[in-house]
Amino acid sequence: MNESRKVKYTRRVIKESFLQLLLEKSIGKITIAEICQLADIHRGTFYQHYHDVYQLLESIENELFEKFKEMQLMQENSISSDASAAITLINNERDTCRAILGKFGDTKFLKRILDLYRQSSYNKYGKNGVKEEDFHFIYTYFTSGCIGVISSWVESGYQEQPEKIMRYIERLSQLGVSGFINKQI
Repeated sequence: MNESRKVKYTRRVIKESFLQLLLEKSIGKITIAEICQLADIHRGTFYQHYHDVYQLLESIENELFEKFKEMQLMQENSISSDASAAITLINNERDTCRAILGKFGDTKFLKRILDLYRQSSYNKYGKNGVKEEDFHFIYTYFTSGCIGVISSWVESGYQEQPEKIMRYIERLSQLGVSGFINKQI
């Protein structure tokens, strides 16, 4: 089904208005009336497209997730390439991700992106002798670190270049904190 320009425009202004409000307050405090006022639409128009703010957020996250899955097809299977793809997507979708991953957003979405690669990464590393129970902890540790670094980068307003964030993640994943400590013997 081909959407009309008017429908595309309406959905876009609803999403933009919602994301603007999500930068200011948690989803539980965002009202449909506020979204409609900011988008300059009637409540009925909102309800033609979404049941509530939670469905709207889910719709935005699902669109981003689909973009990430498309990027996945172009990436090699490795934990660091997963993070690289996430950083690239976040950088390409800065405004949306700033709201979704920011102070009032939902870091579970970032975990959902990184978890997309869990099985393919295990298949690769399992062949190299990493046991499944060990891999679970390794991947959990890695994704938690990635979520922290990426969330900090987003909250800082993307002050660092994406390549630098990727280098941090790669260096930490390969060397740990010791990769940043000047060793004096």
